[in-house]
Amino acid sequence: FSLRVRGANFFGADREVGNRRDWEQRVKMVDSGAACYSEVPAAVTGVACHGVPRTILTEAGPLTASVYLVCEPRPSTATTDSLTFDGITVTATRGEKRFD
Repeated sequence: FSLRVRGANFFGADREVGNRRDWEQRVKMVDSGAACYSEVPAAVTGVACHGVPRTILTEAGPLTASVYLVCEPRPSTATTDSLTFDGITVTATRGEKRFD
């Protein structure tokens, strides 16, 4: 399916052709309630985010975990107030499934 995101100023402040910023926009789907740095669920294809290690210092010592923040694809089409991402598939599962 295609996912359309509505917003404002996707082209950036300067709408000159050489300065368009819509290509920098990305979309991500995670399980409902999951942290934004979570991995994309296995049921979702067409959206990929690359895991990179991140170390946080805690009182118990350093904690290293993967965070999934660098995502693709770029939008298929863009206007000043919407972006469309094509080729997304969600595999059917039993029961209701929600994503953020």
